[in-house]
Amino acid sequence: MVNERRTLLTVALVSVCTPWVLGTGGDGPGVTEAQLKMLVPPKWEFLLPNETPLALVTGPDGHQIIPIAHAGGAGFIAEVDGMSLAIDTNGDGKVDEKVKGVGGSVILKGKSADGQAFSYGVRLINTGIAWQYVTGCAMSGKLCGQDVKLLDLNGNGKYDDFGVDAMIVGRGSAASLLSRTVSLGGQVYNLTINAMGTSIQAEPSTVPTGTLNLQNGFKSQGGELVSAVVVSTKGELSFELSGLKNGLVVPAGEYRLLWGAVRKGGESSKVRGTNCKPITVEAGKSTTLSWGGPIQLDFEFSIAKDKITVPPTVKFLGQSGEEYYEFKPDAKSPKIVVFDPETKQVVVEGRFGGC
Repeated sequence: MVNERRTLLTVALVSVCTPWVLGTGGDGPGVTEAQLKMLVPPKWEFLLPNETPLALVTGPDGHQIIPIAHAGGAGFIAEVDGMSLAIDTNGDGKVDEKVKGVGGSVILKGKSADGQAFSYGVRLINTGIAWQYVTGCAMSGKLCGQDVKLLDLNGNGKYDDFGVDAMIVGRGSAASLLSRTVSLGGQVYNLTINAMGTSIQAEPSTVPTGTLNLQNGFKSQGGELVSAVVVSTKGELSFELSGLKNGLVVPAGEYRLLWGAVRKGGESSKVRGTNCKPITVEAGKSTTLSWGGPIQLDFEFSIAKDKITVPPTVKFLGQSGEEYYEFKPDAKSPKIVVFDPETKQVVVEGRFGGC
């Protein structure tokens, strides 16, 4: 006879945080405009919320393409050549560069429909079954004295998809989703961005604001919180709050935890807030989210005679219902220890791999 059971097991989460601080923002009343230029970092270390590799698509002429539109067509041709991917990087319809092995990067160059020259960095990934791509560049500059980077998260070659693309404010590497409002030096600004990401405008907002703090309520042991992204319930506002011990001034309203990342040395875990309750920020007040450890393990198990079987569907849940997943390196999930309830002796201990 097999008894099916489900339970929650509490364990410790290893993580802590390091603050970074926004400097003063704003040039007084009125609209502030900044020009941005493409940046291709020598090493990709940006943390993008829910980044998903994208498939090559079939163009109008039947060729596979990286679908970044340019004056010469719907995208840049990409031809599989054995274990390599040959790419037309200048948009003339002829492949001229190869990426070999498990992946690499290229810079695509072309002209927009209105004749403006542009460049676009792409990272390419070989899954062993198909080639995929993700953005490999950012539009970078300064806005109201702060570093700002725009990232094309959905890979369509445009940088103005609010709630879909990504942005980094300050000198950190963690991005929020592209938000219609940005917080700089205690003031919130409404943003206007052109599709090519070369121009960004900020206008002071008069909406009621409060302070949201995700740093101080995060419980951990010995690691670092490197990303903490919230999004408004309507999806148009998003902020990254890791390391901000004093919190961040944001428009009053309801938010939810979208995504995060925790790191300790060479170990890391991602966080998703699918099951988290809404976070309400009231005007003129400070709101702190309690999340992180202790972590509960939500899993099913079966007992047959003296054998306990636990399938690999375990979920690691934090105080606020957030889920910790994709532990790296493999088999470095939180440690699980099973005790004999009578003798209190350790029966078995271990970790789940591939979580």
